[in-house]
Amino acid sequence: MGLADSILSVLIDLFDLEMETEDLVKVPKSLYRDSASRIRELLSYEPNGNNVLGKKMVVKESEMLFRLSSRLLELRVSKARARPPGSLDEGALTAEEKFALEPLSQSQRRLGRIKQALQGGQLAYLEYVSGRVAGKYVLVRFERSSPQLVGVDLQRYGPFQPGDLAILPLENVKPMLKQGSVKEVRLDYEQRLE
Repeated sequence: MGLADSILSVLIDLFDLEMETEDLVKVPKSLYRDSASRIRELLSYEPNGNNVLGKKMVVKESEMLFRLSSRLLELRVSKARARPPGSLDEGALTAEEKFALEPLSQSQRRLGRIKQALQGGQLAYLEYVSGRVAGKYVLVRFERSSPQLVGVDLQRYGPFQPGDLAILPLENVKPMLKQGSVKEVRLDYEQRLE
């Protein structure tokens, strides 16, 4: 059995096991990277001559690897999210699964802090939260000309021409995004992969 067969069979076996149990199955930490590596190999395959059948088989195999990998990832993340807080064995997760779940755990912590502030009558913390939300700024690229505007922070911005970049209050940007007059520019690593 070759490397490709082993990755595919491992994914099938793990998916079946994952479907049969409520707990997370132990998976190789490099599972998704191994799958992506094999898909990369397949996508770079150049058939000899007019081997159309060979190319079709390679495409189908890469599609199957992607579907199995992504379904397994979704299933495992879904199972992890369904666990009560603190009952999840973090060691059973791959780095990719932890990365996908990280914002959810941050959300739970924030929700807990807000509840504590409500219960304790901590108005200062709630005002701090409100200020943080209102004080968010985003980098945008203008798609159309725009006259000068006054931000929710009472600062003046613009005028802008197509292609101009600006850092604006999020509350001002939301309607402009809906209208299509600006596009958000993301500088974080995730967006560069897209």
